[in-house]
Order: sequence, then structure tokens, then C-alpha cells
Amino acid sequence: SVTNAEGNDSFDFDLLVTAGPRPWMQFKYDQGNSGRVPFPGATVGEELWNFPSGATIYGCVVFGLDGTLYFGNEAGNFYALNPDGSQQWMLPLGYKIETSALVAPNGDIFVASDELYCVAPDGTMRWHNPAGGGGYHNPPNLRPDGNILCAGVVISPAGETPWYYPNPGQWGGGVALAAD
Repeated sequence: SVTNAEGNDSFDFDLLVTAGPRPWMQFKYDQGNSGRVPFPGATVGEELWNFPSGATIYGCVVFGLDGTLYFGNEAGNFYALNPDGSQQWMLPLGYKIETSALVAPNGDIFVASDELYCVAPDGTMRWHNPAGGGGYHNPPNLRPDGNILCAGVVISPAGETPWYYPNPGQWGGGVALAAD
């Protein structure tokens, strides 16, 4: 059960962590945003734990290579939780996080907010890039070439911007990538 700081907005969810062929590392599981996974879904069971984030969570939780859970909230805090629900670290970004993060194959976490942030698995900020202009309101996606695509902006793993599409407003929804 998660409730916001004012106590007037809450929702319940069940979390069942099972072994699978690959962690859930991004929005809707894969680059095509299919939402199709090669392992069984959650079953109804008892609550294992809950974590009070202090604000509304809009995006989905994503899992790191070691089972760490990552998510952000409306207050602009980005969290890393251990599989038992205990907090590893919290990184205050200062601007609301409205979408899911992306975990790269090397373990780096990309967080879309007012800028695109690259965070190391230990919570250290690697870099941030403001190229989105007006904020990133959709989840980042990993291209086959290793670059990150978010809101019409391509950003390299080093934080450089090879190209971007000028954003006349806010992008809504995620960007899917075709297999080819």
C-alpha cells in the first residue's frame, strides 16, 4: 500500500519477486514496449512489505541486474530498494518523476525528469542532460547502438547529444523501437 504525503491518495499493489530469465529493466519490458514477458505473472498472495515513498508514484518499478528495485515519485526523489523492501539509497532530483526509469546492461540507471539523469547503481550521479527542453515526460529507451532515446532526443551513454528533434511541447507516451 502506498499513500502520498497528504494521506489523500493511496493505492494498493502486490509485488511478487520471482526468478526469471532477465530482470524487468525498462518500461513495458522490452525495446518494442510490448509488455510481453517470458515468465509467469504475479499471483495473489500476502503482502511481503510496503515502502512509504511520501508522494505519488506515476511510473512502474524497474529491476536492476542484482534485483534492486528503482522508481521515482512526484516529489522528485529517486529510490533504490533492496528486494526485501529496505532502502539502499534515495537521490533527490528536485523535479517530479512521471515515468519509469531504464536500467542499461552495465547497470547504469537512466531517469527522465526535468533533465535526463544517468545514475550509477550505488546512487552516484554520473551526468545529467537538459536537451529535452521542458522536461522528459516519457520513459527512456535503449537503442541497439547503446544510445538512449527519450522524448525525441538521442543521448550517448557518456551524456552527449548526437541529435534531437526540437520539442515544441511535451512529448507524451513512450518511444518504441522496432527490431530492425
